Amino acid sequence: NFEAFYNFPINNNIRVTPLIQVITNPANQDANGTIVTGTLRTVFSF
Repeated sequence: NFEAFYNFPINNNIRVTPLIQVITNPANQDANGTIVTGTLRTVFSF
């Protein structure tokens, strides 16, 4: 399994974090293919 993310600061109060995950051999079953997922997270700080 692999995961990569990076924080992009928009300004002092907002940052955006894209994330990608690659899941190889899910549930330890060879018949299951590789799964690739993505997430986009936004954080607001006050």
